[in-house]
Amino acid sequence: MADLSAALETAQQAYLDNSSYFADGDVAKAKAFVTACTQLEMLIPERTRQGARFETAFGVNLTNIAQSKSNAENYIRSKSASSVRYSNFRDFRD
Repeated sequence: MADLSAALETAQQAYLDNSSYFADGDVAKAKAFVTACTQLEMLIPERTRQGARFETAFGVNLTNIAQSKSNAENYIRSKSASSVRYSNFRDFRD
């Protein structure tokens, strides 16, 4: 259990450290943020149960993490897509 706790703490810290990828304009941070989101999705249970009657749902946090991950992936795609511009010099000397 200690290993899982340490992994969760590391993923949470990476999530916080790299959440400013958009403001910083940093694709490397966005990739690290996606990795942290993936780790959190694996480490945070969707539901926990103690005995037959007690159940706690964590769906809201996982939904937010999934949306944040999707936003970061879209950011990475938009920054990684190569753009080609064609110049038109047809009337250059007129």
